[in-house]
Amino acid sequence: KTIVISKGNTVLWVNNDQAKHTVTADDRKFFSGTMSTGAKFSFTFNETGRFPYYCDFHGDATGIGMAGLVIVE
Repeated sequence: KTIVISKGNTVLWVNNDQAKHTVTADDRKFFSGTMSTGAKFSFTFNETGRFPYYCDFHGDATGIGMAGLVIVE
């Protein structure tokens, strides 16, 4: 659910599930669009901070359901 990375690093999300998913930042700074099985989405974090995200289909902002957090130091 939480990953800590350094500024300038890229995170890669891969949908290994049969269901469709999204990677949607709570503040909409990044958005993958709908990801079918096997789809990949990456985002480079060029600023420090906390970046919560969720799946539009299975979660919601503020960490509800399928959600995670990227902490950039």
